[in-house]
Formats: sequence, structure tokens, C-alpha cells
Amino acid sequence: MGKKKDLRRTRQEMEAEMSSEGPRPLTPHDDDGKLGQVSIFMTKGDRRRLRYLGLHLGNLSMQRMGTRALNAFLESHGQPRLTPVLQGKPSPEEAD
Repeated sequence: MGKKKDLRRTRQEMEAEMSSEGPRPLTPHDDDGKLGQVSIFMTKGDRRRLRYLGLHLGNLSMQRMGTRALNAFLESHGQPRLTPVLQGKPSPEEAD
């Protein structure tokens, strides 16, 4: 089946669930641990500015900054945070 039909079906299912139960937090689906890539286009100047900010904030990677931003967005809409996928030692602020 095509991507548009899949998207349309998913949207209809979500709208049906929300209208019958009212708004509720969505939960992550069981995805067997596979990772997917998310890309964003921005100007080179904006990318450089973000990278310098990450360095200034304790050598944060673009991955960590993006995860923080997406978690803040999800939480502002009453949704659970992203499933952690980063390896390594978290920064002191993230250890809370």
C-alpha cells in the first residue's frame, strides 16, 4: 500500500480514537528497538550557531540538543518523552 494511504489510514484511526476517548497522551509503540533517522534542514550559519552554543554549554552534541528540544516540545503537549537511545555518560543536567 502507498505511503499516502497508510498516512490517511493512521490519521483516521487516531481521529477516531481521540473523538471516542477524548485527548490523552500517546504512548510509544513497541518498535523492537530499531532506530530511525530524523533530519532537519537549516542554513549553515544557523547550524554553526547551534554548534557553538553546544560547545559553550559543555560540549553538547547536535543529537543531545535535538533530543532536549523534542522532549520539551512533547512535554508541552502532555506527551511522554522520547525513548532514550544515546549511549555514554549524560551531562549533569540530564542526570536528574
